[in-house]
Amino acid sequence: MVNKKQVQRVNSILRKQIVQKYGVFAVALLVISSVAYVGTQLQKGSYAAALPATLTLSPASSTVTTGSTVAVTIVVDSSTDPVNSVQAALSYNPAQLQYVSMTEGTAFPVVAANSTATAGVIRVARGTQAPTTVSGVNNLVTVNFQVLGSTGVAAVSFDTAFSYIVRSTDNVNILSSTTGGSYTMKLPEPTVTASSPVSGPTAGGTAMTINGTGFVSGATVLVGGTPATNVVVVGPQTLTLSTPAHAAGLVNLVVTNPDQQAATRASAYTYIAPAPRVSSISPSSGTTLGGTSVTVTGTNFTTGAVVKIGGVNATSTTFVSPTSLTATTAAKAAGTNTVTVSNADGQTTSVNTAVSFTYVIPAPTIADVSPISGPTAGGTTLTITGRYMADITKVTVGGLPATSFTVINSTTLSAVTPAREAGLVDVTVSNTTGTATRTGAFTYRLPAPVVTSIAPTSGTANGGTIVTITGSNFVNGAKVSAGGSPALAVTVVSPTSITATMPVHVAGAVNLVVTNPDTQSSTLNNGFTYLAPGDANNDGRVNAIDLSVLLSRDGQNYPPADFNGDGTVGAADLAILLGRWTW
Repeated sequence: MVNKKQVQRVNSILRKQIVQKYGVFAVALLVISSVAYVGTQLQKGSYAAALPATLTLSPASSTVTTGSTVAVTIVVDSSTDPVNSVQAALSYNPAQLQYVSMTEGTAFPVVAANSTATAGVIRVARGTQAPTTVSGVNNLVTVNFQVLGSTGVAAVSFDTAFSYIVRSTDNVNILSSTTGGSYTMKLPEPTVTASSPVSGPTAGGTAMTINGTGFVSGATVLVGGTPATNVVVVGPQTLTLSTPAHAAGLVNLVVTNPDQQAATRASAYTYIAPAPRVSSISPSSGTTLGGTSVTVTGTNFTTGAVVKIGGVNATSTTFVSPTSLTATTAAKAAGTNTVTVSNADGQTTSVNTAVSFTYVIPAPTIADVSPISGPTAGGTTLTITGRYMADITKVTVGGLPATSFTVINSTTLSAVTPAREAGLVDVTVSNTTGTATRTGAFTYRLPAPVVTSIAPTSGTANGGTIVTITGSNFVNGAKVSAGGSPALAVTVVSPTSITATMPVHVAGAVNLVVTNPDTQSSTLNNGFTYLAPGDANNDGRVNAIDLSVLLSRDGQNYPPADFNGDGTVGAADLAILLGRWTW
């Protein structure tokens, strides 16, 4: 209940405001009503209205954000009683709320007094111009606060010792109750507008700066769902951190303030697996044909990695482990090439010339050598066929370099044999990669024998004629045949002379053949004539002419008459002749 002095003060304030605006007549009305009001209050409100009159705050409760401005309206509810003046006093915690400004309501246009000098206290007095009165629900003023607190509840209450609703008909304070407000304070929701850098290694440890709003000391950050380390709130708009370790991929950033309000920046950071590194390759060389199986050793290999040699993908790469890959080389020109690995995420080893693979031409192979023999003097042109002949650097025959060689194409070359002793020898071809050998591919032969003459040139068909064969290139072990039958007692006297005993053979001229041990031979066509017994002149008849030959022993004009082959012409030969006489 209001005391007399307080009512007098309110009326004095109102009187001053009304005089300034509406004149003396209004003041007279105000004084009259004031006197009646004071008298009534002193009589303990014997004329108080039965209907309630209240002061309330709107909104009575809400959630407010630190740093924001909150409007709280004082609502006057006088039901159906006419009211011409109101005084309201508010109390609040200045550590939570700060008075900013006030907005007048329209129901009570006369501003009597404002008191806001004391922190935590607001007092206002408002009235209407007589004879205007107000009834029902009306707004007195709206007070604007700035929220200072971050958590908890900010209470705003009415101080009933300084709060009134004055009924105009009898100047009685009809305030029956007050209802203050309670406002739950919260920090502003954080926002994330940018972050830098936008990628880093899966090992974590990348220093990151996040920009946004509403960051509060004690905020935490999740990077891909994993807590960041070294989080420092530099200010409401900036914080720094170190990224945690995480699997490769695109992840979200989530900033959470201590009040659990959070802000998410989707797909803001990419974890990048560390770039692969190659430390070795085995084997370190292979042919230009490709197809070499290699093992690449290093670090940070991932499934789907591809081995490259000289920038060319291997025909196949198999992931074995983060430190090992196997691959099959592709075909490539000869030379030394850098080995790299590209992971599925596109990261590739930096060029590391210490790890390389050398493509080499394939080692040659020999399929055939022709001809298969030639003289010891050399000079035989060989045709060598096989594979990978295009890069041949050396040809040897029996271990000696060929006199010359010519590459015809990738499968064929020709070479000229050097001089060498007789015998079976190997033929080899070599390139920078390897050597191919054809074992026993060529036989060096001595010169073929040459028969130039035989003496005597005829003898009995009974055989036994001893002949001397003259020629060249005769070799110990040489054989002699006459008409296909082997001679007897063959003796190589020298490379130019052989003696032999003619075998039995039918009458007639036959070829004489000398064959050296290396199967080379020489033939003297019709070189020896076998004579029928008694037919000294070989005319097919035995008669006086043959007897004449025998008797004359003319070995120059007629064949010898040694019919029994004993080396002499005598009575035995005469007996043979006479025994075969044919007239």
